Amino acid sequence: MSDDTLLCTLRQVGFTGQEASLYLTLCRHGALTGYEAAKLSGISRSNAYAGLGSLVEKGGAVVAAGKPPKYVPVSSEAFVRRLEYKYKALFTFLRENLPDRLTPEEPYLTVSGAANIEAKVRDMLCKARLRVYLSLSSQLLALFAEELALCVERGLRVVLLSDAPPAVKGAEWYIGERMHEQIKLIVDTRELIFGAFVHEGQGSCLYSVNEQLVQLVREALINEIKLMRPGGSEEQ
Repeated sequence: MSDDTLLCTLRQVGFTGQEASLYLTLCRHGALTGYEAAKLSGISRSNAYAGLGSLVEKGGAVVAAGKPPKYVPVSSEAFVRRLEYKYKALFTFLRENLPDRLTPEEPYLTVSGAANIEAKVRDMLCKARLRVYLSLSSQLLALFAEELALCVERGLRVVLLSDAPPAVKGAEWYIGERMHEQIKLIVDTRELIFGAFVHEGQGSCLYSVNEQLVQLVREALINEIKLMRPGGSEEQ
């Protein structure tokens, strides 16, 4: 994995570019003085000392007594564990305190962008309580293997239409051809999302809880299944 990816990820969890660069430098070289860290990271000495100080405050390093003092990186395992604990507490607070609506104000919503579509599909699968119908290419289906497996574990009926066997034990699979980059997902016969889903691309889908539309798409999907060859059901 490239340093750019690691630096970008560390910035996403609240570290500045300099703090992230200094933490990686400490991890690779061990305990360093401020001067050594500045030289190895390519950061100016004044910025390096400031960055090391804030890195210590954020739990990424500790100071070893000495003349001059050295900065010691917290182990990557402990570092990640601290971040997990921090963000778990934040997510718990938000989940318990953010206001929410039971249903969207509009019966039809446009979901644009691969990341937003993927997030919406995951959310629908996590909230599913009875059944799931999903038509999607095997390549894109793999993105949701974990959520689909959890649906099966919860005792839901999971029906998949795809061009290759899904890695989801216990799901019903029907063989589809020329799936392209289209998605149809119906959850509990109460909500659906369908349209163009291009992984790491744009894409645009329609999301709806309109009862008539959900029923219409469901019937069309069932008729589509009747024309397909069953791929079987993976044994538990």
